[in-house]
Amino acid sequence: MRKITCSSLILGAGFYGCGLAARRPGALIVEPNVVPGAEFTLTFDPGRNWNAPVRHPLAVEFRRALETRRVLENGRVHQAALLPVFAKWCLDRGLEIRFTCVPVRRENNLVTLRDVEGELLVEAAEVIDTRPAPTTPKYLTAMIGLPMPTPPACRRSPFELFPGIVPGEAHLRFPLPGSVTWPEARARFLRSWAERPVELADARLQLIGTRFTDCRFDNPVEALDRGLREMET
Repeated sequence: MRKITCSSLILGAGFYGCGLAARRPGALIVEPNVVPGAEFTLTFDPGRNWNAPVRHPLAVEFRRALETRRVLENGRVHQAALLPVFAKWCLDRGLEIRFTCVPVRRENNLVTLRDVEGELLVEAAEVIDTRPAPTTPKYLTAMIGLPMPTPPACRRSPFELFPGIVPGEAHLRFPLPGSVTWPEARARFLRSWAERPVELADARLQLIGTRFTDCRFDNPVEALDRGLREMET
């Protein structure tokens, strides 16, 4: 089996995990997906409270980059443009991320990973698991197209509607219990969509997130800021 050592092993290349790594020279991040920040970039979660203050200079810089590039406008985000801006942020910080890499066993500071080459044993001075707990409440988020420029008010609906950055587009959040599995979540979502309220009768389902939304952070900038400031607490 291949074996490597590192100072810090961080499980999950989300915004929070990458913030942690940016303050830890020599950290290794492992991520089962193929992109960083998947908890927002692959879920279509629009985020909330974008104007809330952030404290770390690198988080402030990241939000300014989003605004300068018009990825973030009036508290709404261009989902497709969020990923490349964050990927560049990670590259500029020199973060080492191994994608399509899944933890399979852990014994204290020894973690066995599985990637495209097989199993890899990592010995780290510290191991930080940034993944949400399996029982954390979940959301499944989708993008829908509307015949009107803004989402309608839907009474007695299981969905939460948020306007998109483009008129006639909206984010549809579907709350789920923490214990639900991915196949069950998809089935519940599609059943509820088929029985959607009359106000959404003409809406078109465009894209469904490929993973659960992480409910611990309101938006990517907050998550990044929390990770960057973790060593200060």
